[in-house]
Amino acid sequence: MESVEDERRAELQERLGMSMSAALRSVMNRRLFLQALPNWMTSGQAKVRSF
Repeated sequence: MESVEDERRAELQERLGMSMSAALRSVMNRRLFLQALPNWMTSGQAKVRSF
């Protein structure tokens, strides 16, 4: 029974680690997106002005 419990625990930890890395990745992507957003906004306004 212990081996099954250990396997389950290892699987849970692995899943947790994957979700953590995915969350970190999404946070990094969001930060990059927020950094790029002002540039996109200003370039979009410039395009609108040129029309």
